Amino acid sequence: MQVSITRHIDASEPDSNRNHDWRYEYDLIVFSGGDLQVVARSYTDAAEEVSFLWVQSASGVEGFGPGHLALPLVREATLWLQEHGKTRMLWPGGPSGYQVLPEL
Repeated sequence: MQVSITRHIDASEPDSNRNHDWRYEYDLIVFSGGDLQVVARSYTDAAEEVSFLWVQSASGVEGFGPGHLALPLVREATLWLQEHGKTRMLWPGGPSGYQVLPEL
């Protein structure tokens, strides 16, 4: 498994004092194995938390869902994330938009 991390900043246009109405800083973490990639995001102000976002394969990109939980690459990714201080792992779904990833 290969891991790639890139830092991103999403912010409103600065005002005359160079302040932003809103600003989000996060890391995208891409786990690669074979022809498969699993992408997760971790905001810098909640460094212990990570959310799985999507899976990319030769057939395209699809949102992370229940069928992806059984993928060996997802299991490897969760172990890597735990080793790097991520104690709360989420995935899309549920009434609040994200739910806690079940134990794999």
